[in-house]
Amino acid sequence: MVARLESSEELKCVLEKMQTLEYDVISNDDNVAFVYKKDANNTHLRGDLTSCKTVCKFAGSIKVIYGTSTASM
Repeated sequence: MVARLESSEELKCVLEKMQTLEYDVISNDDNVAFVYKKDANNTHLRGDLTSCKTVCKFAGSIKVIYGTSTASM
């Protein structure tokens, strides 16, 4: 599963915690990032993201855009 995370606040701490949960994280901006974890779904992502926000004491909101698809070229 791949998801895009967006926030008006810096996501650095949250992204570091996501990496400890074996998510691959790509970020070019402090407020936007893409996360990936094989065999994850929206329920796993939501639970993991909530846990990371709690640990980081992140009070802001995070917009999550997610989906799964596979393509061969």
